[in-house]
Amino acid sequence: TIAEALDVTGALIYNGFTMPTTDGSDGQAIVTDGSKTLSFATVSTDSNASDDTTATAVLQLGISNSAKTIDSFVSAYQDSALYYCVSKDYNTDTVNIQKVSVCHNDTDAFVSAAGAKSGTNAAGTDMTAFTAALTNGIVQLKAQTPNAAGGAISFLQFGLGDNTSTGTSGNVIISQNTDVDSASESLVSFAHATFRGAKLFISINNNAKTEVGNMEALVVHDGSDAYILPYNGMQSGDNPLLTLTAAISGSNVVVSAAGGEANLRVTVSAIMLKDTMTATGTQFDNILGIAPVTVSSTATEIDALPADTSNGAVYYTVSKNASEGSYAVHEVFVALGPGEATVAEGPYVSTKGTHQLDFTAEYKTTGKNTGSLKASSTSGASTTVSAYRINALAK
Repeated sequence: TIAEALDVTGALIYNGFTMPTTDGSDGQAIVTDGSKTLSFATVSTDSNASDDTTATAVLQLGISNSAKTIDSFVSAYQDSALYYCVSKDYNTDTVNIQKVSVCHNDTDAFVSAAGAKSGTNAAGTDMTAFTAALTNGIVQLKAQTPNAAGGAISFLQFGLGDNTSTGTSGNVIISQNTDVDSASESLVSFAHATFRGAKLFISINNNAKTEVGNMEALVVHDGSDAYILPYNGMQSGDNPLLTLTAAISGSNVVVSAAGGEANLRVTVSAIMLKDTMTATGTQFDNILGIAPVTVSSTATEIDALPADTSNGAVYYTVSKNASEGSYAVHEVFVALGPGEATVAEGPYVSTKGTHQLDFTAEYKTTGKNTGSLKASSTSGASTTVSAYRINALAK
């Protein structure tokens, strides 16, 4: 029997897999999003650190109980930087996962840090300490361990400021408004039919007073209203420089800001989050897109984290319960020490006003050295959870 060519109009679904409806480019391959939807993409054997082309990865620096410079940049190059740091404490054999925020005003540098530590001290009172300095036009981020045994640190750095190029790279949108005044103005917008929310890192420069600041924010919407939670803000002056709002305008979610001073330059890095994130597999070394997992009131694994390659991670999860009509975005820290998996829930924003998810972490019994992040839903059955993971390894 000779098979004849089959001409199908529209999307072909074969054995549950949805095939692409258009051809890819020369050299591309068919990849899956982890939910049986196939598309063409460029597949490389050489992984980049992140889908954000502004990210810089630094691996395996030794640190001690004397403050040591782990990163530096010319002050005229950027105003702010956000670091995702994983450090190993050789005295207690524990792992820290910390977010470190830095900004400067051409004279002084400012720093804040938050995170989690594996083991009994999850509150992290003896975690890696960070300080910042500005000397001869160079901003320095310094780290030190709480004991003489020392340790190691790896991190991803994301910087914003004078030399930032706007555009879209992977899941990240970088935008800039060079003249934000007291009247509310748009900073970044995205199609609400495509994206459920975003995680923002925002740098603010008040050139008239040589004043700077930065902040983070989480955004989510339910199709009718948008919700925003600013957090982790700091500034070189006495008062916050921006007031943020979010609203749905037509087909877009619009994040806007009103300035506490006139003529502010505001630069935004936005990680875009979907109900159905695309699984990125091994495409990047330090980030991972996690395809939807359905959870209920029973804790269900949403990600497996191999401690041999990534023993600390920050997750941005987006959850959806269609029957209840509620949605949420969470920031979650996971640290994997020897035999100790720790989870710390960070800020969240929710359309229902309360958190939609609870998180736990443990080591899997079915893997050699693999942690498991689990989520349970306060919205009940059929809650889907997607995520964007930023990870590093310190050993």
